[in-house]
Amino acid sequence: MSSTQNLIYANLQGAGGLSTGQNRTLNTYVAMAIINKGVLPADGAAYAGDAGGSLVPAGFVNGQWIAKICQDLAIFNKARWLPNGSITGSQAETVNVTEGQIYGLDPADATTGETMDMFDILFKNYFQNRQGLNAIRSRPRDWDIVLFTNNTAEIYRRDGSSTVITKITDTADGTNTTSRKGTISFATRGVDGQVVPLEGINAADLGEVSNVFYTLASGADVNLTAGTCNGDFNRWVRDTTVTLSSLQMVPSFASPCATYSLYRVLANGTLIPSTGSTYASINTVTGLITFPAAHVLGATKYIAQLQNEVGVHAEYKLEVQIA
Repeated sequence: MSSTQNLIYANLQGAGGLSTGQNRTLNTYVAMAIINKGVLPADGAAYAGDAGGSLVPAGFVNGQWIAKICQDLAIFNKARWLPNGSITGSQAETVNVTEGQIYGLDPADATTGETMDMFDILFKNYFQNRQGLNAIRSRPRDWDIVLFTNNTAEIYRRDGSSTVITKITDTADGTNTTSRKGTISFATRGVDGQVVPLEGINAADLGEVSNVFYTLASGADVNLTAGTCNGDFNRWVRDTTVTLSSLQMVPSFASPCATYSLYRVLANGTLIPSTGSTYASINTVTGLITFPAAHVLGATKYIAQLQNEVGVHAEYKLEVQIA
């Protein structure tokens, strides 16, 4: 049995490039990118990235680079990245398009080589992302989609696969033990059959963009002194004689249409927007944090965040000590 299987694999590899399956592909999709139609270069083509910084300074649309390319496009507002840990995806049985008529001595209606596939993606963070999902729903034919398994990627393009969003929906089941989730569904048509997957995906590349690539750091400071870190919070010290101080945030990549937010960290770890005349504020466009003259004394923890329109974000944790 084994030798026969190996012979079949060898013959099909010569005819059509069938993988031997030595690296087991799991029966689910674990990450997804929804990309503005036409932005992703052709399979095998070079990807140069965007001006002003890129995760992929010189890569190609292949198994090695496709995950990073999708994340790069998300940073530049050209894609939505749904990382490993946020989705689980399924595919319905492939529909083989037939000729619609039995001809001659054929025992049944013959296939044409064309296929149709439908996918359902269960999205854990659906409820928090309704605004972005509304934009996708309103333009169902404007997207290219990349689906990732643990070791492969499948690219479904609007131009070529007729990719179309068919359903975006969520439900509330009336229980208080589960979180809200929803489903993104889409369909594709393959004129020459099913999409051939890209192999060589590294599962470690399928995580959150913000946790790996997109970061915030401190830049120029005014009337502040860097102190020793307090855990993962960067400590800054100001003397009480100073009337005003500031700290500039600097992102690792310039992301168009991104806005800054500043949150105060309460003693129990809860985050609340930083407001009021006795706490710091941030310029939502430039990222400059200002500490007022009347800032409360003692140590106050803040988290500065930068987020673009598709949800990619970076953050910087700081503790200011007014002594």
